[in-house]
Amino acid sequence: MLKEISRRVFLGGAVTALGTIVQAGAPAVSLRPKARPGGHRAPNAPAAAALIDEAKTWDLSTLPNRDADDLAEAIEKAGTVPGLMAAAVAAKDAIDVADPGYRPLHEGVRRLQAKIRDLNEKIEDKTRLAGQLEGFEDTRERAARYREDVEEYIVDRDALLAQIPAEWEAEHAEFVKILDVEKKARTTYRRTADQAYDPLPELMLKLRDVDALAALRGELDKLEAFIREETTDADQEAIKEIEDVISDVEGTSKVKSAVSSMRRDLRPGRVKIEDAREELAEAYEEFEKELAWRQAAAPDLLPKLERLEAGIRLTVGLR
Repeated sequence: MLKEISRRVFLGGAVTALGTIVQAGAPAVSLRPKARPGGHRAPNAPAAAALIDEAKTWDLSTLPNRDADDLAEAIEKAGTVPGLMAAAVAAKDAIDVADPGYRPLHEGVRRLQAKIRDLNEKIEDKTRLAGQLEGFEDTRERAARYREDVEEYIVDRDALLAQIPAEWEAEHAEFVKILDVEKKARTTYRRTADQAYDPLPELMLKLRDVDALAALRGELDKLEAFIREETTDADQEAIKEIEDVISDVEGTSKVKSAVSSMRRDLRPGRVKIEDAREELAEAYEEFEKELAWRQAAAPDLLPKLERLEAGIRLTVGLR
């Protein structure tokens, strides 16, 4: 998880009125960019595209396989984001075009359907009561009146049903289809933009933390003193404090995990000396691997990542 920077710069939009038109599937937020405070404007797309094309030529061999794969995938997807955003905006425009013709039809039918639901409830209630009252001599007359009411309700309901335009089902289905297309386009755009942008600040943070990571060697060196036959609760707390220091450095979960295992092997009354030594050795091993690749990658890759992130922050990185 990022601890010092936000994962994304979000761009809000105007809330649309379409959420009240269809009960499910209507977009909640416009995808169109709005003016930024101070008149800031996003960098032009060609400049961002050039940076992305340049990034595709980077040598990622100094990165661990997983980080290299994540970064390569992010760069590849970054190139597709402008097209996906254009598709999402076009899908939103299709809703705007269809809405004026669909809205009056929808509102009229919904009013009719509300009245029909009300009559159906009355039909159900009166039918049930009539059935209950017909079994008794002194209530059969009331039951008959209820049956007459039901007949009237049915006539009224059928009259309302007849008022629903013949084109309603087809028009409604078509509008829902337009909404579904917009939702899919918007979701695909946002997901791809996240996948294209998020790995950049995450990797940058790891590379910026090289010195902080190197300083953890001193914390690991303190742990040897706790490996002994007689341990205390105070020892446990002291090791936990070292774990917290390790956790403050991005990307050190494997180192912390080994230290946590070592601590559990040193619980008072249940000490496992050899297991604790093995866990400490693993912590050093993970630390050395992490430090080695970061020191190798940072001088060349960090400036490139910073330039790419700054160039696409308000295009690919903006949602």
